[in-house]
Order: sequence, then structure tokens, then C-alpha cells
Amino acid sequence: MRALVDRQVRRGLAALAAGLAVASLALSVYADLDPARIETWKLPRASLFGVVAQGEAAWACGYWGTILRSGDAGKTWTQSDTPTAETLYGVSFADDKSGWIVGANGAVLRSTDGGVRWTKQAVAVPDEMGGTRPLDVNLFGVAAISPTEAWAVGDLGMVLHTKDGSSWEKIALDPNTYGDENPPDRILNAVVFTSPSEGWIGGEFATLLRTHDGGATWTGTRQISGAPNDLYLFKLSAGGGSAAAVGLAGGVLVANADGSEWTSRSVDTTAGLFTISWQGQHAVAAGDRGVLFVTSDGGATWTEAAEAVQLDRGLDLRRRQERDRRRRGRTHPQIRRRRRHLDRRGDPRDSRGSEPARSGRTRAQDGGAEEAGVTACGAPHLPSRAQIGNIHGAMQLAHPATVPLRTLCASAGEDT
Repeated sequence: MRALVDRQVRRGLAALAAGLAVASLALSVYADLDPARIETWKLPRASLFGVVAQGEAAWACGYWGTILRSGDAGKTWTQSDTPTAETLYGVSFADDKSGWIVGANGAVLRSTDGGVRWTKQAVAVPDEMGGTRPLDVNLFGVAAISPTEAWAVGDLGMVLHTKDGSSWEKIALDPNTYGDENPPDRILNAVVFTSPSEGWIGGEFATLLRTHDGGATWTGTRQISGAPNDLYLFKLSAGGGSAAAVGLAGGVLVANADGSEWTSRSVDTTAGLFTISWQGQHAVAAGDRGVLFVTSDGGATWTEAAEAVQLDRGLDLRRRQERDRRRRGRTHPQIRRRRRHLDRRGDPRDSRGSEPARSGRTRAQDGGAEEAGVTACGAPHLPSRAQIGNIHGAMQLAHPATVPLRTLCASAGEDT
């Protein structure tokens, strides 16, 4: 009887020891997740909404205050400490040191050391009583013009401007500025400056404001051809002397020289397009359900990225085979016979040239964080707006005007 009791006691003590070990392990894993300081939590694989690049440096931001930085053109990423747990939507850097990030509930963060450390900036806006109150609306876009000047836009027609890098001023736009009859308290999703004087703002109701004097005046009057006058726009991009905007149902609008006329260059898809990288005649657009389209003729025609990658690889394969044929006169007879055999069957080492483009993932982040990337370039399904910023970052790191799409996909994370 005593032996039975002893065995039961030993089993109980063993179970208690195992429970204590598991609890100790759990405490060690979550020791850094202080409930009183949720802004210090770091979430692996957080959804990402914004990305920008300056040379070899790149930064991305997203859910729960997540900020990532890279110093090697996006090959590896490190997660930065941030002073907020708010979702962050937009990021912009004036150079490799000075930049801003904006997000939900009026979050504005500034860095002056390349994104290693971030400071939360307090923004006050006028209230109805003639005083001021803390900004509490969502901010979706930001454009850094210099280390001390930036613009930000967001919900309820919010437009902010800083000239000294520290204090922000709300810019009250006259309702007539928009050039339409829709409510002025609209969602503004994007702001882009191509120079200190030339800038654009885009948002819902096909809002397309432009300035030629550094924001002193804004003009919204525009003529839109071939698309609804109230097309919801997500993103603007400008370069090569022109600009383009993307929105719902494959909508793409391309501006004339002064931005007063916009012509539809829509993609044949029902998917919403959430981001675009535009440079003259060359562009890449990405959006919902993993769609990714490229153009090299100013949007007159669009090609799905998976098809373009396959064609690009097929072209390289044909070039290699042609090169081999030219060299046959200088090779050993056995090698010539082998090449004739491969010409008929196709070299299995180059079989990727006839297969759909394979998906891949970006490399894991530094600092122990899990992969921050998404499948890209020909993957059947991409996350929608949640992580489409990664593709936009690849567009900036490998611009379609000068880099083959195959290389672009490698930058976006494809295992080529």
C-alpha cells in the first residue's frame, strides 16, 4: 500500500515539475511582452502597409507599430523598436538618415538615424472651441521632402505640413479646391513630391490634387477620360515627367504634363490595385488577390507578371541555346551530340523556362524575427493590402525601367 502511495506521490511531483518547467519556458519566451508597455511588443510576420527605399537602404512599416529596416537592398531586415503600438500605414525618407512614418489615430514618428530609433511627434489640430486638440484621425500617406520638411495626409481630408521637422500644421483646404461636388471630408490615401515644388495628393472620389509651388496652393480641377469621376484611388506614383494613380477594379489613371487631364489606362482585372511604381513609360502595379502587372508603353498595354517572367526566362533559354549552337564547331563531338539531344528534349536544368513562375519568400529578418515577406511574382495568391507593400518595395529596389522583371521578382523574394 505504501509503495502505491509513493508511486502516486512521485508521479504528482513529476507532473508538477514538468508544469513548472513549461511555465518557466513560457515566461522566458514572453518576458519581453510587458502588458504595461505594449508598444515594445514585436510581432513576427506582422502585416505590412508601407515601404520605401533610398539607395541600398529600405524601410517598411505595418501592423502593431512594426518597423523594419534593411541596409542591403532588402536582402535582410531588422526590426526596430518603436514608441507606438498603432498600425503604421506610410513611410518616407528624405535621405538615408531622415524620415517619417504615419499611421492610425494620428501617429507620427520621426527618425534622424536611418530608422534605428524613432521618436513620436505630438500633433495638435484646431478644435471647435477655438483651441487645439491632439490629432486622432488615421494618416495614410507621408512625403519627406528634406530632413526638416514633410507632408502627410489621411482621413477626413487631413493634410499636414512641417517646415522644421518637429511642429506640424494642419493645412485647411477650401472645399472648392477639390474641383468636384463630393464632401471635402474625404479619405486622402497618398501624397507624393517629385521635387520641393512639384507634388500630388490622391484619394477617394478620384481626388487628384497638384501643386507647382511647394504646397502654397493646391488645384484639384481635373478632367478624367475613360474612367468614373469618383474612382477610389489608393496610391500615386510620379517619375519620368508624368504621374499615375491606381484604384479599385483595375483602375489606372495617367496624367498629362501639368496634371489637369487624366486618361484611363486600366488593367483588365476586377481586382483592386493598391500600389504602383511609375517611371515614364515603365510601371509595375500590384493589388488584391496577388495580381501583379507590368507595362513598358505608358499603360497602353499591361502584362501579368507571371507571364512576363516566363517569357523573360524563355528568352534567356533561347539565347543560351543559340549561343551553344554557335559554339558547336569548337566543341567535342560527344558534347555536340549531347546538345542536339537537349535541343530536341529541352535541358531539364532549364525547365523553369517552360513552367509558371515559382513563388518564394523574402529572407528572414535579422534579430530572430520570422520572415516578413510575402510570396511574390507569379504566386497564385498574395495577401491583399495587408502586405502588398513588400512588392512596392521590390519595385523601388529594382526599377522596371532598367532591370529585367526576372531580377525584380528576385528582389521581391522569388527563388530564381
